[in-house]
Amino acid sequence: MRSVRVSYELLLGLLFVGMFLALVYFNRAGSRTLPSDLPTSLSSRPIGLKALYLLYDRLGFSVERLAGPWSRLDRRAALLIVQEPLEDSRQPSMAEEEALMRWVENGGTLFYASGLPVRGYDPRDPLGGDLANVAAKEVPSVAQVAPTLASDPLLRNVHTIAVRSPIRLQFRPGAPYRVLFKDAQGDVAVEKRVGKGRLIVVADDLLLNNQGIALQDNAVFMTNLAALAVGKSDRWILFDEYHHGYGFDGAPEVLGNEDVWKALPVPLKMAILYLVVLGLVIIYNENRRRGPLRSMFVTRPTAGADYVVSLGRFLQRAGATDLALQQLYRAFLHALTMTVGVAEETPRSVLLERVARYGVGDIEGLGPLLERCEQVLERGRPSKEELQELVRALDDWKRRLHLVGF
Repeated sequence: MRSVRVSYELLLGLLFVGMFLALVYFNRAGSRTLPSDLPTSLSSRPIGLKALYLLYDRLGFSVERLAGPWSRLDRRAALLIVQEPLEDSRQPSMAEEEALMRWVENGGTLFYASGLPVRGYDPRDPLGGDLANVAAKEVPSVAQVAPTLASDPLLRNVHTIAVRSPIRLQFRPGAPYRVLFKDAQGDVAVEKRVGKGRLIVVADDLLLNNQGIALQDNAVFMTNLAALAVGKSDRWILFDEYHHGYGFDGAPEVLGNEDVWKALPVPLKMAILYLVVLGLVIIYNENRRRGPLRSMFVTRPTAGADYVVSLGRFLQRAGATDLALQQLYRAFLHALTMTVGVAEETPRSVLLERVARYGVGDIEGLGPLLERCEQVLERGRPSKEELQELVRALDDWKRRLHLVGF
């Protein structure tokens, strides 16, 4: 029997180890990890934006990561920073483009860092479809570009910025853009007012990232941008991480019960499934070892009044009138001292004086009653009639003094 039990427990242990290894495998195979070649604010690599995120945070701005599509933007967000390239499986949809357009029109500021590939105008994009990426010629590895505008709040104390990009921007003739930075190769950064908000596009991958934020006046320019967008409000600065593969496809607060499971990441789904299976195995194992559940007879609890009646009958049959009076007298003294706020060892004269202050009127009979109870207890067992008389007197004083707990 012992060898059979050891074998069964060993089998259960091996099953648990196998389930744990499977969970680790599916966690690695099924999780959506952020690729190292994406410019995410979670990355401290040179291409990441973590330094800019921490800079805004230390300057006192409310900085968050956008973990959902652009349709989840609202008025609490003042500035949205989007850095290409985006993940192929999460390219913005037309619904997102329209939601982003409405958000900018209502006062949001979009800072979009564009990169390769070269692309023309996009009539489907209601916000930036009038802007194209064109190839630049003879671009140095790191170019220092000076601003084209003077005395502009966005360019205050900005003398040059460092950029690194093989493309330049080109906007459709007649489009309401103004050029912020420009070199011999073309426009590097442009701005357009859209309703109450603005769109700023830069053709660069160095201006924002960890490698380039400290070069030239890049940090000054990005600080001016945040201060201009947020102003004196406490609105958020958002880094778009959803289109880098971070977060859920839908907002958890608006998901229906049937959609919550679909929105969960794969590792979390596998963890829940394996925990359920493990719980069932444990229940099955305990049932086999301990047997089925059995109903137990539970006696009805005795009510307080029944206990008092039973105790009274017991004392009456035993003739223990002295014990009954002793218990009642001590309980009366305890309730009396608790009510008037003195210790039980307080002298009788002090106790009666405190009771007189309690405001119950005439207390002349209380002192003799207490003295009589003590005399009867010193003498021995009182008669049944004497016990009843003393108990009625104690109960009467309990009602007059409004004693609690007696």
